[in-house]
Amino acid sequence: MWRFYNHHCGMENYIKEAKNGFALDAITNDGFYPNAADAMLKLIAYNVYQGFKSEVAPDAAKCYTVSRMRRVFWIIPAILVSHARQWTLKLWDGFAKNALWITMLQRSRHIT
Repeated sequence: MWRFYNHHCGMENYIKEAKNGFALDAITNDGFYPNAADAMLKLIAYNVYQGFKSEVAPDAAKCYTVSRMRRVFWIIPAILVSHARQWTLKLWDGFAKNALWITMLQRSRHIT
């Protein structure tokens, strides 16, 4: 039993991260198929996040959980400005991780 379970012990951490970061444990509908579709969408979002983290995030942030990544990089004060038919996101000048955020934005533009 130990040999079988030893290879699967890390999976519980991934399940916990999906539950905490994407509310995988929240059941919103009464039917099986809507719940299955909801769970699949959340798992797809989790996989996209993992790809984003491995390809775009800086090395220091590759070990961040979903909630920490959201708190550090995504919930930041900014304003969306339209000028000359172009939208620009202006970050708060006092944002401590501004350089890392800009680096992630530039890395994401180079991924094809």
